[in-house]
Amino acid sequence: MAERLRWWVIPGAVVVLLRIVTLDSGAAAPPPATSAVPDSAVGPVVVRDATGQRSAPRMLPVHDAFVLRLPSDWAGQRVQMRAFRRIDGAADASPWFTASPRVRSDATLPIAGMQAGRYDVEIVTGEGTARRELRGSDLALPGSHALSGAR
Repeated sequence: MAERLRWWVIPGAVVVLLRIVTLDSGAAAPPPATSAVPDSAVGPVVVRDATGQRSAPRMLPVHDAFVLRLPSDWAGQRVQMRAFRRIDGAADASPWFTASPRVRSDATLPIAGMQAGRYDVEIVTGEGTARRELRGSDLALPGSHALSGAR
């Protein structure tokens, strides 16, 4: 009997491996997050969901976003950003959102997919004596906000 069933080992192993490989692919892709200039779109972006999985590049609509307008000399720079959600008039102790985006050529940072509410924002570029920082307090999302006063 064992001799007759031996040939099933290889096809059975292939079926098990295929199921393991496709195990996570059955999850539905998250709906596209929204980003801040009506009737336009941000370039292709990769979206990462809460589990850390990335989706394929897609175009994001640019309405209902959190848009931060920075001084023009920040355009093209890579920055470190932290956003703290405000609840009952006070900012959380730990950041709600962190990122290392590159500032667009129009000196804006559009951020899509964050939960509506109010946020405190810190944006930093450079190191040591070249370090510059911008802050915004109690900023509404969705909305567009100018940050100035680099320190």
